[in-house]
Amino acid sequence: MREFQEKVSGEYRNYRDNFRDSYTYIENYGRNKYKSGNYLDFVAKTTNATEICQNEIAEIIRLDYIKSNANNFNVRPKVKNSTDFLRKEILKKNEQHNYNKSLERALYELLQTIRDNITHYGKFEVSENQYERNFVLIKNASIIANNIVKQIEKLEKE
Repeated sequence: MREFQEKVSGEYRNYRDNFRDSYTYIENYGRNKYKSGNYLDFVAKTTNATEICQNEIAEIIRLDYIKSNANNFNVRPKVKNSTDFLRKEILKKNEQHNYNKSLERALYELLQTIRDNITHYGKFEVSENQYERNFVLIKNASIIANNIVKQIEKLEKE
């Protein structure tokens, strides 16, 4: 723990904390507004983060698949399919996938996994490669989540 705390930068902490708070806001908004069903599907229909945040999404999906702490550090099929779908649509890669939801919903699959791995489960990585990868993930997820919060707040004012 001490080794991680010595390594982690203030910038990393700020992105992680901001992402955690923004994601929590998005979840709470969805639960309160859409009392039944999968609220992330409903929230995804009202945002256009894949259009606004293409650069940040591209940085995330250029990395190897996001593995799941809750899945014994393997890639969950839903995350693989959503990543491949985003790679095909955003990076114009010839990826095969079985994803049949929207781009926005595919993005939420990745954001949820990043949240679960890095903020929800308190993942501590001290190896340089993994730390750098986590920094790229958390930085871009934070920027994307901030943009989604701004969109939600704008929608609520209208």
